[in-house]
Amino acid sequence: MGSTMRTFFAEGGLGMYPTFAFGLLLVAVAIAYAWRPARRLLALYSVLGVVELACGVLGLTLGIVTTFLYAAKLPPESQYSVSLLGVAESLHNLVLSLAMLVLATIVLAGGILRAALRPGADRS
Repeated sequence: MGSTMRTFFAEGGLGMYPTFAFGLLLVAVAIAYAWRPARRLLALYSVLGVVELACGVLGLTLGIVTTFLYAAKLPPESQYSVSLLGVAESLHNLVLSLAMLVLATIVLAGGILRAALRPGADRS
């Protein structure tokens, strides 16, 4: 990871770890489906996709709550700028979640296309 990616990850806080872990699992399931399509993998993909999105939203929400609790203790002239920075950093969780979902879905779409083009596949 480059320093920019490291900074992005660090600014997102603790919520980035489960978001990244479930994102990797989601991508792994998409790769497994693309390699060898099986219906049971689609069900697992669906559940992990919801978990991945939920992790991103939870990390965002926890970050915003933490930011506002901290900003409320500051002098009024600092509250606005600190709140903006905190919310921006909290959004990193959602950005990571959505990026992992997009990547995994592109891989999954490749597997679906591969399965559809396979000889003997249902063409209806």
